[in-house]
Amino acid sequence: MKKTLALLILILAAGAVAWFVVSPDRAVDRLRTAARESDTATLESMVEFDSVRTYLKADLRATLDAGTDGNGPGAFATAFGGALTDGVVDMLVSPEGIAALVRGDVPFLRARDRPDVDAVELEIERDGLDTFRALYLGEGNEEDRPALVFRRDGLDWRVVRIEIPALARLLGQTGRQP
Repeated sequence: MKKTLALLILILAAGAVAWFVVSPDRAVDRLRTAARESDTATLESMVEFDSVRTYLKADLRATLDAGTDGNGPGAFATAFGGALTDGVVDMLVSPEGIAALVRGDVPFLRARDRPDVDAVELEIERDGLDTFRALYLGEGNEEDRPALVFRRDGLDWRVVRIEIPALARLLGQTGRQP
């Protein structure tokens, strides 16, 4: 009886480790397939759109706010930029926008020498048991690489955040006072 219980525990532990190792790759592959095939139902099930919009708007607003002192023309530019940012984020964070982002069919993600938008390479970086980031590989500095942040939802993974450091930096430069 003890040997059977020990064997069962060992099998369950091995299964959990296998799931932990394999499931992020499978989630990214499933997202890529849905993006390639324009499968909006799968994209909608794999992306928490409200969370992605909220985080992206907050990140971009913080970048715009960091470039002004809160007074004068800088404050007006920040308010206008915030309204513009909201519109861009709402357009980008849709099933079609996420599909384009996953395919790399967004100008700030495209490498100059990569003609095939389906050739986007992603590197998985774990942030614990419940979160991982799929970082875009390509040209540029490592800290400027965009990432899709996934959070565990039961035994599945869902995109909860998009990090676009280069876009935030670009907006931050345009919102700053000379």
